[in-house]
Amino acid sequence: MFDPHPFLAAFPIVLVVVTLLLHFFVSYTSFSPCGVSRECLEQIVTFQIFTAALFGIVAFFSGYFANGYVTLEGEGALAELVATHHAIGRLSMLFILCAAAFRAVSCISQRERRRIWDMLFTVFLVLSTAITLYAGSLGGALVFEHGAGVSLIDNL
Repeated sequence: MFDPHPFLAAFPIVLVVVTLLLHFFVSYTSFSPCGVSRECLEQIVTFQIFTAALFGIVAFFSGYFANGYVTLEGEGALAELVATHHAIGRLSMLFILCAAAFRAVSCISQRERRRIWDMLFTVFLVLSTAITLYAGSLGGALVFEHGAGVSLIDNL
């Protein structure tokens, strides 16, 4: 049976990393690639964090579906790793949602207060990127080190 979790989980990971890189590029440089305006790049950052939040939710819940592929009988360390992966995934989703919320408030706030919302967005974006990468590395360890969710190949 097809497990969509790896594909669904990879997309928000990439989006969060690219959003972080683009946000730092827009915020801390004056370079404008191909004449693209700073406002346009900021709108792309906003679109990307909202898309990452949306797909982060989908990826998180697809993890519960993927959990059906992992057999944990008699596997204490593996069960603990799955539980840690779920907890870190939940934390990742929370931080991405907070970053998206701070970005939304920043976009609608007045100029004087926008700076504090931008700083909160930046902090939560950095934290969500780190947490999301860690959650992804735990998922990779489940698959590549423990064979979780991988069906055995019959001997020929």
